[in-house]
Amino acid sequence: MVTDSVCGMRMRPEEAHSKIEYEGKIAYFCSKHCEAEFKKNPQKYLSKLKSVTAKKHNTTVTNSLKTARHLTVSILCIEHVCRNDYKTKVHSAFETLKK
Repeated sequence: MVTDSVCGMRMRPEEAHSKIEYEGKIAYFCSKHCEAEFKKNPQKYLSKLKSVTAKKHNTTVTNSLKTARHLTVSILCIEHVCRNDYKTKVHSAFETLKK
C-alpha cells in the first residue's frame, strides 16, 4: 500500500492515478487534483514521501521461499529424469525381447 502525500488516501500502487519521482523519493496520487497540488509546492509534501530504495525483506522468509522454489524445481527435474530413464529402460527391454 502507498499513501497519497497530499490527501493521505491509501491505495495499491497499481491503482494510483499517477506517480512522480522527486529528489530520490516517489509520490503517488489518487487524482489529478492531488498531483497538481503537489506540483505547486513539492517541498511542502517532501517529508511525507518515502525513498525509492528497495524495501528490506525478512531474509528468513525470503530465503525459505527461495529454498522451496529450488526444491520444487529439483523434484520436477528428478521426476523428468526418472520418467525418461524408465522409458529408456522399457524401450531397451522391448528391443531385447524383439531379438
